[in-house]
Amino acid sequence: MQACEDKISPKCAFELEEAATNILAAADALKDGVAACKAEIKGVCGNIKPGGGRIASCLLENKSTASTGCAEAIAKVESLASEKDI
Repeated sequence: MQACEDKISPKCAFELEEAATNILAAADALKDGVAACKAEIKGVCGNIKPGGGRIASCLLENKSTASTGCAEAIAKVESLASEKDI
C-alpha cells in the first residue's frame, strides 16, 4: 500500500484511515474490557475454554452479575460493535 500510496484515491485513503481508527478504538475497548473483567474471566468464566469467542459469550451471558466496571466495559464494546459493525 505504501509503495502505491500516490495511486490511492482520496476517498479510499479516507476510508482506510477511518477503518484504522475504528480498529484501534475497538482494540483499546477490548483491552480495557479484559482488564475490567479480570475477576469475571477467572471466576464465572474460569472453566470456559479460550478461543472462538467463548469467553466473550460467557461475559455477555453473565453481564447482569458482573461488577460495575466490567458491565460498563462490556457495554462500551457492544456499543462500538453496533456503531461500526466490527
